[in-house]
Amino acid sequence: GSPRAAATPAAASPAPAKETPPQPVASAAGPAASSEPPLPTQPVAVDPDIAGTIKISGNKPAYPHAANLAHIEGVVIVAFVVGPNGAVQSAQPVSGPALLEVAALDAVRTWRYRPYLVYGKAVAFQTQVSINFEIDEAPQ
Repeated sequence: GSPRAAATPAAASPAPAKETPPQPVASAAGPAASSEPPLPTQPVAVDPDIAGTIKISGNKPAYPHAANLAHIEGVVIVAFVVGPNGAVQSAQPVSGPALLEVAALDAVRTWRYRPYLVYGKAVAFQTQVSINFEIDEAPQ
């Protein structure tokens, strides 16, 4: 009985393989939407390391005076969306000391990027950055 049981799954395997060719249906829908592939309608998620390679300008964060006086250090993680034109459209803090968030957001909003291309067209993308604030221990 075992050889038949083994043969049955093998016989069942080709059946799903033969059922999977509804792929031509999907590709038939593609050409109907002109010859170009559809562009994403939402910002594309881009790895922070990749985003760092296409950043072309922007201010470094200024250390907030109040945070410096209070000896507050830390990492602020900022999530942001960059438009097709390379300008930051929106930014929000993900984590980090509250006294440092505004400085991080102010800096990120000045950043500019080369366009991120999908099928040769510039699209919006989202990413995040970690900004490390450390108090300079050098004598004043």
